Amino acid sequence: MPTTEDVGTPGAANKAIGGVPTLHYFDFVSRGRGQVIRLLWEDAGIAYKDVRYTFEEFGDYKGSKIAEMNPNATVPVVELN
Repeated sequence: MPTTEDVGTPGAANKAIGGVPTLHYFDFVSRGRGQVIRLLWEDAGIAYKDVRYTFEEFGDYKGSKIAEMNPNATVPVVELN
């Protein structure tokens, strides 16, 4: 089961973009491409949901959930509404 964390409190910035976005990414010990998205959202005051997959879990979700959101079945994937 991927780990999910709610970051921040939804406010006016979330209302402006149409809700609370969800970021799907690997659970790295270090930072990767997903970190840029997180930093932009935090700087803009946008609350978001952070879903992180281990490498073992990603194989299970790649063919189903990730493929539904991204035809290439790669991450990071940003989901909004």
